[in-house]
Amino acid sequence: MLVGFESARIGVMTEGTEKFTSANIFTIDKSSGRTIGANIQGLNSTPTTLWGSNTPKQIRGVGTGNVTLTLAAEDVPEEVIGAITGAVKDANGIWTIGRDTKPPFSAIEIVSSDGNNPVYLALLKGTFGFPDANPQTNQQNQTIQTDSLTFTGTSRDSDYRVFAKGFESDPSFQKAAWDAFVFPFNYAAVTSIAVAPTTVSLAVGGTQQLTPTILPVDANQAVTYSTSDASKATVTGNGLVTGVAIGSATITVKSNEDPSKTATVSVTVA
Repeated sequence: MLVGFESARIGVMTEGTEKFTSANIFTIDKSSGRTIGANIQGLNSTPTTLWGSNTPKQIRGVGTGNVTLTLAAEDVPEEVIGAITGAVKDANGIWTIGRDTKPPFSAIEIVSSDGNNPVYLALLKGTFGFPDANPQTNQQNQTIQTDSLTFTGTSRDSDYRVFAKGFESDPSFQKAAWDAFVFPFNYAAVTSIAVAPTTVSLAVGGTQQLTPTILPVDANQAVTYSTSDASKATVTGNGLVTGVAIGSATITVKSNEDPSKTATVSVTVA
């Protein structure tokens, strides 16, 4: 179940790569553009039916269908429309599209909710078409035409993925890992990882939130947590440790970008 439509992020890939820079990721939310709706279609592959001996045989479809997304928003900034569609603005402030217009590859993230926590949907690669223009006369009340953008999806060259979905209510979900997956940057190399606190004392059923720090700050901040003994202490994908039974365990925090960079936490349950 999806409830509401909070925001969207659109990232434009650096030419010739499937990487992004922060300057080319645009947010459409209540402060800029205001999202109205999103309709993703074509995720399901189409099976093929072959006939022989007067009977049909269905061949299972593989992959996805022709994936498209229609994004409705109140008023997407013109600079964003230009960046994602390939429209060009000249020195006189005139926007144009034409024979040589080539939209860049982009990715789009949709943020909805399951009623309590955010749900993230993403199409990982594709292109936006320039929106239609359909001005209408005002009648008794002012007539407002909202924006509608169409995204045509394809698979990424790096992993052949088309669509992704994540639930913040899932204990294993990590927002930093999601961001790195949907909008991968040309990250700086990880030089160190630390975690706080480094020692934890818990009662059975008690919890402690761990906070990792990865340097430099422009390195991939995504980490993975693991426990040496889940019968004594567990840890979620977000770094929440829970005491399970009297004893001790070691929590290891590992950089997703460079698995050789780790930090540990000693947990005692009493």
